[in-house]
Amino acid sequence: MNIAFTTLVIFLLVLPGVLFRYAYRKGFWRSPVQLGTLPEEISSGILFALIIQLMSMAAVRYVVGWEIRFDALLVMLTGWAPVGEAQTAEYIASVSEFPFRILSYLVLVNLVFYFAGYGCHKLIRSLKLDLRFDSFRFNNEWYYLFSGEARVFEYAASERSFRAVKEILEEEPVDLVYLTCQVEAGNTPWLYYGILSDYLFDKKGNLDLLILQAAQRKKFSEIPHQEDGAESPRLQNIGGHYFLLRYAEVHNLNIEYIALPV
Repeated sequence: MNIAFTTLVIFLLVLPGVLFRYAYRKGFWRSPVQLGTLPEEISSGILFALIIQLMSMAAVRYVVGWEIRFDALLVMLTGWAPVGEAQTAEYIASVSEFPFRILSYLVLVNLVFYFAGYGCHKLIRSLKLDLRFDSFRFNNEWYYLFSGEARVFEYAASERSFRAVKEILEEEPVDLVYLTCQVEAGNTPWLYYGILSDYLFDKKGNLDLLILQAAQRKKFSEIPHQEDGAESPRLQNIGGHYFLLRYAEVHNLNIEYIALPV
């Protein structure tokens, strides 16, 4: 049994765990979640894959009566058989005899637990567990900041009941997100202002672009100090429907939540 085949078998067994974790982290919102390298995903998904495979094998045996042979699996992974070459040949023949069953099992398990990951994400968000408990918080800080949900984290965990979190978000709604960005342009610092319309991530999952509406700007040096008593210069309007600002060029970012009058 060659190393390439053994690696393929291990990957297929671990893949449901990888897909479950990816779907759970990504969910239905815009998320910067990206798959890591193959060794990283396999090592982190082994525990989930072990639980998933045990559950799946028990379900398959109970529902359709197919029995998963662990001794055969050991032979396929290591090429070692306790009773010799005849037993090895029997296991290989079994695999060759039931390719449809094996393919059906792999496809079904991967699909079920891929969508199960989305379902778990949806459940966490519906119950607001990620806002109530830090251990459930997703690695999506930009969404929490730009949606205004980050305000909930200002309260102690003991004060973040389901009802309290819901009241905070409903009593202090966020209709617009107004950004102030300090950017260097030709060795001159500028302040850019605008309403956040959208934001995009790069392939590595880092914040890449800020898309602003009603964008304006002024030179940072033209901002009067408080003791000067001078009036602040008028902002320069930037023409166009959308202004794209690369986040890598932003030195400082201020976020202001605005609620429109009812």
